[in-house]
Amino acid sequence: SPSPPPPPSPPPSPPEQPRGMSIGSGLSTHHCSGIRLLDADAIHAAAARRQALGIAFGKAACMQALRPGSKVLAAGCPSLAHLDLRGANLSHATLDGVDLTGTMLDCAQLEGATLHNTHAEGASFTGANMAGVRATDFTFERADLTFVDLSRAELRASVNPTVAVIGHLSRANLTGASLADATLEGFEDSQDVVLDFANLHRALLSKCVLTRPSLRGTRLVASRLDHTELIGAVASPTTLLAGTMMTDVGLASCNFEGVELSGARMLRVSISDTSLRGATFDTAPLDLDLTATEATSLPRTPPRIDRGEATAALGHVEAIRCRFDHARLSGAALSTVSFVDSSLEGASFSQALLSLVEFLWEHPGPSSLSGASGADFSYGRFEES
Repeated sequence: SPSPPPPPSPPPSPPEQPRGMSIGSGLSTHHCSGIRLLDADAIHAAAARRQALGIAFGKAACMQALRPGSKVLAAGCPSLAHLDLRGANLSHATLDGVDLTGTMLDCAQLEGATLHNTHAEGASFTGANMAGVRATDFTFERADLTFVDLSRAELRASVNPTVAVIGHLSRANLTGASLADATLEGFEDSQDVVLDFANLHRALLSKCVLTRPSLRGTRLVASRLDHTELIGAVASPTTLLAGTMMTDVGLASCNFEGVELSGARMLRVSISDTSLRGATFDTAPLDLDLTATEATSLPRTPPRIDRGEATAALGHVEAIRCRFDHARLSGAALSTVSFVDSSLEGASFSQALLSLVEFLWEHPGPSSLSGASGADFSYGRFEES
């Protein structure tokens, strides 16, 4: 009799799901486990493949230059453009003046490296360790910096009278990157930077003009914004600016609806055409004098944020055509604040301290209060408001 057919083979096991990525902490080791640190032979092989495509690698001395602590340009390597250097170990290397246009440096070790005057347009650094990197007058335009560790990095752009701003982050993607304790200074013309779910805890943004930055889920806890403008920024209810210190800051045409601003401190801040509907600024009264006009009247470092005891302070703030509907400013301290043609429907100022606060509408009269209908000022203290 014919033998019975063989039993059906078991269905293939489903592919292993990648382990989760923690927000702002870089890729997990699982995502970089398939990329080994490249040695000189592997780099040479990658260069040979690209030479076949007509992309010259440079002198043979480059083979020895690509190692930790090396001075790449001094070794005769002006360009590493379009090379596959994934997983390379260039920690504490000097990459000043080197062309990294289109270079693949995913999961590379670049901790403590310098990238002054480096062009890295369209380069990929996904999951790379760039902690403590120092870079001045560099270009990361359209670079992929997703889940990169840039903690303690110092990224600066300067202004040259002949060529304007040197240093760009325009259209760079920093989704999930860590910029904790990092410094970003002088980026006056960076557009469409993506910082979704990035961690900027205790970061400093100074003298920056960011147009249309994406801040969805971004953590700016206890960070500092100084002489910085955000134009057309889009945040989300998961965006955290708790304990953020803003001095001489401009917010224009931004969507900050539902943003967490507990403990935020604003001094000489201009807010225009911006929605802060449902934003949270509360709660406990603040023991802080905001009547002085000098920034030195505020602590240089934000207070420790303890949820449930957080408070906000707004001094010399002008809000024009903004929406604060259902915003929570309970227990906040407001000094020399002007709400001009702004909607405050359902906003809560319960137990707030308001000193020299103005509520101005285009057509004064009883009807102008409709812009604050339902606002709660219970137990609030008004001093010369």
